[in-house]
Amino acid sequence: MTTLLPVVLLTDPDGTILDASPNTTRSLGEACGRRCTSVVGAVGEDDSPVCTETCMYEEPRDPMRVRAQGRSWRMTCASAGDAKRVVMLEPVAEPTGGGFVSPREREVLELIAQGLTNARIGRRLGLSRFTVRTHVEHVLEKLHVRTRTAAVARAIQLGILSA
Repeated sequence: MTTLLPVVLLTDPDGTILDASPNTTRSLGEACGRRCTSVVGAVGEDDSPVCTETCMYEEPRDPMRVRAQGRSWRMTCASAGDAKRVVMLEPVAEPTGGGFVSPREREVLELIAQGLTNARIGRRLGLSRFTVRTHVEHVLEKLHVRTRTAAVARAIQLGILSA
């Protein structure tokens, strides 16, 4: 599991990223010279876009929990003088109740809990074992665990699965 560090971006008035913290590439990909909306592309907990083509012209918002690049972040946008903006993204733990585990990932998790292998899960759901492996990797990352057993235990603890 990759440990994520906070990401800090400095943008010009039109939203082009001028500078980024050193760990940005690891978390969000190459950023400098690209538009903030295309790098971050954050959505709120209700899946509505937070990052838009006009957000740089709006008043800075209070810090909020967002989803960006498949992860949960606490995003803060602030003025930085000369009409520039600083965007800070801090990784946060996933919410309880599996709010960010997709329905398909939940299905895979239920079958993991039944002791099925990736190949058997694939046959049951009509997926390749490689696709199942990807779903398993996402579940492990989202639940911040390293093993399938730990994922099931954590999912029960969070209320994603029932005991």
